Amino acid sequence: ADLAGGKVLVLTPTGTSETIRWACTSNLPASKMPKVCTFDDSVGGPQDGDPWEAGQDACWSLALYESSGSGWAVGQCDGCDQSNVQGKLGAGLWMTLSDVRPKYKCGDFGL
Repeated sequence: ADLAGGKVLVLTPTGTSETIRWACTSNLPASKMPKVCTFDDSVGGPQDGDPWEAGQDACWSLALYESSGSGWAVGQCDGCDQSNVQGKLGAGLWMTLSDVRPKYKCGDFGL
């Protein structure tokens, strides 16, 4: 269950191992967010390489295909038209490895 209602507070270590500080980003309302945090409504959303869901940019990841059986991931493909990709995926087409062309492959995370 999502008890936080999609609201997230992310702490990211910054600095060196001797002087670690924490940068804070959150999608919490200002009244609930610590003063040292920066608002970012994309916090907690899908990240490049996550399994694709409708409405997100999509690219083909061989690594995701090998681990889950579906190679469509959130991310940008090199030289493709997202409206074409979204249309094909929305219609249930291009869902197999043999149908994927090189231009639909993801960047570094999709190797």
